Amino acid sequence: MSSGGEQGPGAERGSARLLTKLNEAMSRSKFYEAHQLMRTINFRYTSAKKFSELESLLIKTAIALLDTEQYESGSDVAIMLTKLYNENSLPINPERILQSTLLLKKMRSSPERITFIANILEWCGSSDFHLSGTFNLAVTQIYVKETAYAEAWKHLIRVHNGNQIAEITYQILGAKNIPKCEEDLVISHLVLSLVHAKRLFLAEDSYGELMKNYGEVPSPLLNSIKFLIEAAKINDVGMYKGIKQVYWPSFNREVNVHRLIDSIGKSVFKLADAPERNGFMTNILNAILSPDSFAESQQQQATDQLDLE
Repeated sequence: MSSGGEQGPGAERGSARLLTKLNEAMSRSKFYEAHQLMRTINFRYTSAKKFSELESLLIKTAIALLDTEQYESGSDVAIMLTKLYNENSLPINPERILQSTLLLKKMRSSPERITFIANILEWCGSSDFHLSGTFNLAVTQIYVKETAYAEAWKHLIRVHNGNQIAEITYQILGAKNIPKCEEDLVISHLVLSLVHAKRLFLAEDSYGELMKNYGEVPSPLLNSIKFLIEAAKINDVGMYKGIKQVYWPSFNREVNVHRLIDSIGKSVFKLADAPERNGFMTNILNAILSPDSFAESQQQQATDQLDLE
């Protein structure tokens, strides 16, 4: 006797009849009937915990429906697959990510596609950066192709390859005709988002790849990002405070960069909101990174001291 809700030879024969009807409906292009049969089979196989057989059938049926331009039905069957993965905690592996990516590429822009993407990322997003990064890369490329750059950006920062991140970033910059003088703002926002997520190796890798194609002397803002990554890698709070003070005019050029810098202080360096005073590390960084400003500051401090005396 089998476990689960479906038991005995009678149930097996019932499932076999459903599969026969599904194949006949698909062969005769009775897509609505096929879709409804797939819903029934999905329920029965899930109840019987026949996950492997159901997975193969869902993938096969979803592909067949999508290939015949039955996008709504095909996407719904693909969503059944995502629920199978999520609700039964099926293991994340390259083959499943590959199949999910294949289904994604066959879909059209729709609420169902958004649900499919969200469900796959819920299933794989927190367990393996490399595998979820592969899926996020596919999503990013689709959105770039559709010129949905805001959506592409959300997934780009979840890709796990610095070279691919750099390539797509410059593709977006070119497509949106971002002025050269503002490219550093976009690049900084991207890399700071990775630092904020504590993906420091990827932030460093992406920054290096982006700078290879920048084509100009890095702006003060881009220089600050390089130092900030180093500070995060060694968790040097003093260095972070010094960078923040020296480069504050650059950070203030754009409100989102400004906010990210503050958020990094909390998420990476565990700082609470509080007024900051110059410390030893701040003075050292001022001397190295902004010698003219540092000299003026020291002169002003000396003048203030004389006034007090």
